[in-house]
Amino acid sequence: MIGALLFGALVAVQPALALDPEPTLELETAVSYFTLGARVNMTSGLKQPLWNEEDSLLFGDTWLSLQAITNISPSYVRVGPQLSFSPLAMLEASAHYVASPYFGTFSSLIGFDDPAAVYDPDTLDALAADGNRQPGFVTRYGADLTLKAKAGPVAALFISEWARWKLFDNDMQMKPYYYEPESKLLLAKTDTTLSNDALLLVDVPLLDAQKELFVGLMGSQSRALVSEDVRRSIGPIFILNTKGGRTQHLLLVQAMIDDRVMDQLFPPYIAIRSRYTLL
Repeated sequence: MIGALLFGALVAVQPALALDPEPTLELETAVSYFTLGARVNMTSGLKQPLWNEEDSLLFGDTWLSLQAITNISPSYVRVGPQLSFSPLAMLEASAHYVASPYFGTFSSLIGFDDPAAVYDPDTLDALAADGNRQPGFVTRYGADLTLKAKAGPVAALFISEWARWKLFDNDMQMKPYYYEPESKLLLAKTDTTLSNDALLLVDVPLLDAQKELFVGLMGSQSRALVSEDVRRSIGPIFILNTKGGRTQHLLLVQAMIDDRVMDQLFPPYIAIRSRYTLL
């Protein structure tokens, strides 16, 4: 439905556009601790500029893009298409569909009988050591919305995502619930997740005009509607943009403030991500 609406929007404005799509290619590396994780992301495709107006606050950068997503981690691979639309510089919307084979390594896929089961790292390691994990196949489709605002040195972002997960268990060996390592939630075989991230950032002046440093606070919330698992966290975030924004490095440190399994302030969740815009 969302993809059809975005395609319809492009058809509606096509007569006013000089269609000249640009190739895009982004590479992203990310590592995290507690829980331990690593992933490489690549997005490639085409991006069509829309009604851009130079020096306009609302229409300075508008576009429609179709991209292929590839995510690779030691636990799973995700591949699929993504359609994104930015009708205003402060608004982005996207829809995606990915297919994900899980390798049966680390914490995937570990099943549980009870949605209230404990799945802390020690429990997951013990279950994995006892052979209670297996490979599997999961599909996910969803949509997200990003709102951005900036006043002087202060910037704010709000990101909301809805996603539908389906675990295919043709041999009926998987238990009713499983730990999903990306969402860090206990999910039912068919489940829906809602995620929200709110960021408040300050642009810190640097001596090097080619670099931008944003320092601020990020709060995150995610929950699964069927298993009713919930996760909330908050903490500082640091974002460094270089080479005119073509390279970005991010450091996030968040304490768990509402998590029935890891309800603690220390050790925090730590993530480091680097993004490189190659095209």
